[in-house]
Amino acid sequence: MQTLADFIPENTLDRVTKLLRAYPTTLNIVRPRKSKLGDYRFPQPGRNHQISVNGNLSPEEFLFTLLHEFAHLFAFEKYGRKISPHGSQWKNEYRQLLHEFADVLSAHPRFQLEYNKQPARYSPHEADLDMTKLRVKDLQPGEEFILEGRTPMRVIRKLRKHFLCEDPSNRALYRVNALALVRRVDNP
Repeated sequence: MQTLADFIPENTLDRVTKLLRAYPTTLNIVRPRKSKLGDYRFPQPGRNHQISVNGNLSPEEFLFTLLHEFAHLFAFEKYGRKISPHGSQWKNEYRQLLHEFADVLSAHPRFQLEYNKQPARYSPHEADLDMTKLRVKDLQPGEEFILEGRTPMRVIRKLRKHFLCEDPSNRALYRVNALALVRRVDNP
């Protein structure tokens, strides 16, 4: 059976355990999800805070995602439910947590992006920094692509976190996550 130490960088277990003990928190390490890397749920009456993190992440990515979710927890505890999920209160909490783990994370390319810039813009939901992989967000309107072996689709326009896409064979419209991995269709 794997323990938390198997998922996080070396020499961070004590600090992560301290975060877990700050408030009654249940941490679930879950199967990979395509739509998100982590999740925070505020406590319901009689229940703990709930944080889940995908178990297939590298130790550094796991820690970034865990800190992202802890920032939600700490912002909830300080300011309540009526704040923006990635607003200024959350950004301050996240930066503070990144600062506490700078000795471990500062060499990672994401650290400078998330610590010095707008963390919500460069959120852990863009954890795969392998820029050789093509994603829907890399395509222009009108370009065709194949998603997970399906029939070709065409990008129509960007929505918020998704793109409106069309199946040219039947003109059906679909919302496709901006981070979905795709293969470009080469038109003759």
